[in-house]
Amino acid sequence: PRLVLPVSCSPSRAPRLSRVGSPQVSHGSVQFLSYEHLKQAFRGLNAGRVPAGAAEADLSAPQLTAAATGSKVVATLVTYPYQVVRSILQQRAVVGSDVVQHATASGAVRHLWSSERLRGFYRGLVPHILRAAPTASVTLVSYEYLHRLLVSHAIGAAHDPTAGRSR
Repeated sequence: PRLVLPVSCSPSRAPRLSRVGSPQVSHGSVQFLSYEHLKQAFRGLNAGRVPAGAAEADLSAPQLTAAATGSKVVATLVTYPYQVVRSILQQRAVVGSDVVQHATASGAVRHLWSSERLRGFYRGLVPHILRAAPTASVTLVSYEYLHRLLVSHAIGAAHDPTAGRSR
């Protein structure tokens, strides 16, 4: 599949980035896909420690944190170049009456490649990951534990014949 950067310019030459087909949507997709794959890998590591016939052990908090952090890093590595190009286009819009250097996304990409090569597409990556990864980890680990709590509560209520009765 071909990635198309949906960029159009209004008469004022300010870029508009559409949401349909946007890599912003893809970032979340890549993150959750890699998160599930990393969780599956940790389950495989745990499989040797679980006795035969026993239920699959839940992943530990450190394992969930590693999976969440790793998935955020993978998604960021895949989609970060788009964010850099978008940032360049937005900076151009702020300049206003000055000479437009990059009127299109393809112009910005050509400029980045000719001046900085691959390094230019990942400018500011480390601070971005250091800021975003902890938030993603806390969010996903919290989700997992809340999900476990709700599932165990629902299962417990389903097996309790007195649940839901008023006294």
